Parts: sequence; structure tokens; C-alpha cells
Amino acid sequence: MKKTRELLMNDYNAVGDLLKVVQNEDERQGKLLKEKDDIRKELIELDSIEMQAKMKEAEIKAEDKREKIRNGITIGTFAVTSLISIWAVVKTFKFDQEGTVTSTLGRGILSGIIPKFKK
Repeated sequence: MKKTRELLMNDYNAVGDLLKVVQNEDERQGKLLKEKDDIRKELIELDSIEMQAKMKEAEIKAEDKREKIRNGITIGTFAVTSLISIWAVVKTFKFDQEGTVTSTLGRGILSGIIPKFKK
């Protein structure tokens, strides 16, 4: 894009220099003015395309950042709930040393975890 812009600017300046030389009554002046206007339109279009590309790139970067945050939250939630579940099972087994779970809380925790392993 940079080379294209430089080429267009060179053409624009060259047409500007030719306009300085051409007389006001000359028929070529209208053609040169049209050429200069066309080059200006191309420069504006080039700038517009560059701005759109930058906006799209920024949008993609923002979406990637949001996705990384979502993934981090998901991983963190999974890790915390897994650790709490493991801690609860260990505490339940320590509380009920004889192998029979007698507490209501212990039964609830184990019944919530054991069926998951059987499936």
C-alpha cells in the first residue's frame, strides 16, 4: 500500500506541475483537472481501505482477547469446582473412618460424585 500511495502521490504532483505550465484557455487543462481529480479519488479510496483494514484487525484482536478471558474463566471455574469436590470427598472419608458414610452431608457429596464416575 505504501508503494501504491507513493506512486499515486507522484502522479498527483506531476499533474499539478503540468497544470502550472498549461494556459487557462488550453483544452488540455480540463483533461488534467479530471486526471488530478481521479487520482485524488483513488488516494481517498486507498486511505479508506487502509482504515477499514486497521479497524478489522483491531476487532479481531479484541475478539481474541475476549475469547482468552472466557477460556481462562472456564478453566478457573473447572479447577475450583474440582478442587472443592475433591476436598469435600476427602473430608467426608476422614469424618467417616469406618467405611460407612453416616452423615447426611457426606452421603449427599458422595452420591453427587459417585454416579458421575459410573457413567
